[in-house]
Amino acid sequence: MKHLLNDIPEWERNSIREQHKGGITIDTSRFKKLMESKLGNVKPLIDVSDDKKLNTEGVVDTPSQNLSDIFIDGKINPKVKKIILDGILEIELQFPELIIKDYFLVGAAVTYQYTQTSDIDTTLVLDYNTDKDLMKKADKWIENNLDGKTLWLNKRPFQWKLTYEQTRDNLDSVDSAYDIENDSWIKEPPSFEDVSKMIKTKIENKFSKENVLYGQMEKTIQPILQTIYHELEKNYNQKDMSDLINRGYHRYEKGIKSIRKKSYGNEIELGYPSKNWGKGNFIYKMFDREDYNKVFSILKHIVKNNLYNDENELKKLKQSLKNVINDEIGYKI
Repeated sequence: MKHLLNDIPEWERNSIREQHKGGITIDTSRFKKLMESKLGNVKPLIDVSDDKKLNTEGVVDTPSQNLSDIFIDGKINPKVKKIILDGILEIELQFPELIIKDYFLVGAAVTYQYTQTSDIDTTLVLDYNTDKDLMKKADKWIENNLDGKTLWLNKRPFQWKLTYEQTRDNLDSVDSAYDIENDSWIKEPPSFEDVSKMIKTKIENKFSKENVLYGQMEKTIQPILQTIYHELEKNYNQKDMSDLINRGYHRYEKGIKSIRKKSYGNEIELGYPSKNWGKGNFIYKMFDREDYNKVFSILKHIVKNNLYNDENELKKLKQSLKNVINDEIGYKI
């Protein structure tokens, strides 16, 4: 794998190393200029925490007959490629000792099963012996300085993710992977026709194992959520709500979240492209589409930060609960 810094003159690389050793912050203005340019109508993302802008996608979504708008005639758009490579260069400039052995695209944007706001996810493969503290530091820098700071066509956030485990030989957890450097598929995505058949098997069939188990789990989860909502309607206090909120959160941890983990611990189901299509992850995505995961995200935030008596958090919780407490049992297409 060619290190992008190899294209920089030796004197410039030495200057970068001296800045890094001296603790001086490296200028990232070139990337900022890229963000602010009109290249491909790229605009900065004002608030990356806005759920309306960063919608999730998953295996339960209806496929498109065409690849996403980051492709032109089956190849990655050169403007998208430039933004990705400029981001990698900024990472290498900031962390010269971080050796990126490989990089490629994964995620919904390189499948036929994407949304209008699916991330453009670049996986950066590091040497297995990379110092863990260095990796954490680089991850944090990427999160604060690159991830979500640029949108493709005003809607798709660019993301860069460090790993030393997800190599080209270990792609069981992704439906597809695209080689940015060579403009070719490492793992081709399942076609529109194949995805349609898989969704029909798992969702449209009311007696599928996914639909049956989803309905059973929904029946066990709804009562505690209904109780929390009704208590929030009354005059609540910290002690009463903490007990209920903890129970609701742990019901989620032991149910929905744990069954998802099992999907990635098992082998790929026969006839499916990745572990994403495993029963547990599929059910997790079903809960996500019916807004349960938004509720559990708030419950987790309250529990982890001891915010049981925070009026703003409880208001958000109550509002999210409204969308699920009267939800009809069973997944609606």
